[in-house]
Amino acid sequence: MAFIDSFGKLLSSFISKKESSRIAVGIDIGATSIKLVQFSLKNNKIVLDTYGSISLGPYAGQPVGSIANPEAEKIGEAIKELVKECNANTTRTAVALPTSASLFRDIGIPSGITDSEIKTVALTEAHKVIPVPVTDVDIDWLSIPKEILPEELQKEDKKFLLLVAVSHESKKRIESYVAGSGIVPVMYEIEVFSSMRSIYTHERAPIVLIDLGASHIKVSIIHEGSMRRALSLDRGFNELDNALVNKGMDFAAAHKIKHASSITALGENETAMREIYTSILKDIGNAISEYERYSHASPVRAVLLGGGAEMADIVPFTESVLGITTEKSHPFERAIVPELVKDIIPSIEPEFTVSAGVAMRLLAS
Repeated sequence: MAFIDSFGKLLSSFISKKESSRIAVGIDIGATSIKLVQFSLKNNKIVLDTYGSISLGPYAGQPVGSIANPEAEKIGEAIKELVKECNANTTRTAVALPTSASLFRDIGIPSGITDSEIKTVALTEAHKVIPVPVTDVDIDWLSIPKEILPEELQKEDKKFLLLVAVSHESKKRIESYVAGSGIVPVMYEIEVFSSMRSIYTHERAPIVLIDLGASHIKVSIIHEGSMRRALSLDRGFNELDNALVNKGMDFAAAHKIKHASSITALGENETAMREIYTSILKDIGNAISEYERYSHASPVRAVLLGGGAEMADIVPFTESVLGITTEKSHPFERAIVPELVKDIIPSIEPEFTVSAGVAMRLLAS
């Protein structure tokens, strides 16, 4: 199963397809909600047909915004309801796989290895660097441009690959969720690659993607179009809600306050949330510093995505702590957006970065 692909091939392929089947739905199943985006291709232009999200909390008897763990059939029901509400066409659907269930490793192979031999060599190397049996994972790989590697590696007479492994267990779990909805996906893709497709704009210097998910913060670094780091922190943006819960507030009220607050405000609740987020940013900064030491290259910008990116003043505050130019993701900026929702889209689109990216992958296939 190929769950990664190169940007150049995918982005250029949009204009080469016949439009008779150019509809694609992307689904992103998160810890607190499910997101859906449908694109179509009309006159060689991407059109946003529909989008929506549904909270998983109520399907597990929990408040909206909580990290829920409903039974698989309940998640299937939620997907079915979301599809119905969005009036989506699910004959061509792609689903994102969680980055947290994936492994990424660089490997070097002899430069004389031909393309036809790479699979055998890559699988052999996978036995050495992946800490689980290779029979338990799906494996894929991408070439790493030598010019973005440290100088000492550039001098080696080797080809370098990014080896990617996704656990069968994780994929089967996502498949069980989707099966309950009656949808048969055309393809799956690891969410970090979906995010990259939504955001990447051809910088030569590194850029940092920060996915402010509820249960896990994901930090990815792209360098000249290649994914170089994908780290899932054992922390999530719901720590901000929990900071208020620890002060005696119930979760539903805490969640509402978080979404109505500015991260830079001076109230007692905002101060508690800001302290938690500052701590998270320090962990993110450590990941960025590690890559700077490795590559001898500094990121030119950071992009915030996920539901947490919608909090007021999150961009300037993040920029002040990390010291990197920061912005929110805009996964719909390459699409024609219906006039009815043009004013709404900028405030909510970071949440749909992954679902938009995986839909684009299918649209270009």
